[in-house]
Amino acid sequence: MHEIYPKQHLVFTEGCVELVNNSGYTSSKEGIGVWKHGETYGHNMINDFNNYTEGWVDWNLILDETGGPNYAGNFCEAPIMIDTKENKVNYNISYYYIGHFSRYIKPGAKRILCLNDSDKGVYSVAYKNPDGQIIVVVQNELSKRNRLAIAVDGKGINTEVPPHSITTFIVTK
Repeated sequence: MHEIYPKQHLVFTEGCVELVNNSGYTSSKEGIGVWKHGETYGHNMINDFNNYTEGWVDWNLILDETGGPNYAGNFCEAPIMIDTKENKVNYNISYYYIGHFSRYIKPGAKRILCLNDSDKGVYSVAYKNPDGQIIVVVQNELSKRNRLAIAVDGKGINTEVPPHSITTFIVTK
């Protein structure tokens, strides 16, 4: 879309993990709150942001323990689930994955070049905040630690990210 309409703003909407849709197909047999659901959010957000998406909107921020209410029968997992029977609030993994973007990337930030090892299961996106901070979000979907280098203006560090993790690096000048 960006190549065809480079001046248009792209916003992703209605992100979610669908639990059961109205055809009876279960897209998440593991149930609510599994780690993979957070990875799905992170993977999609990094990919979308690296492809000119300027905003990312979840389908539902809060749902009940069944993934509803929903009149259409396509129950979903939300970042926050309310257990109405136990009167309890549950923060799912996706809530914390979203936080890596919403907490550190500030309004007015500009996406900057960030080389990726996505073919190896490691994804990243970088932004420069209006105050000059550089934010790098790295997701490792591998079952092992992954070594990486973060370099800005010829200065950098070598580090590692844990298996199945999302990590935010803040670079200040």
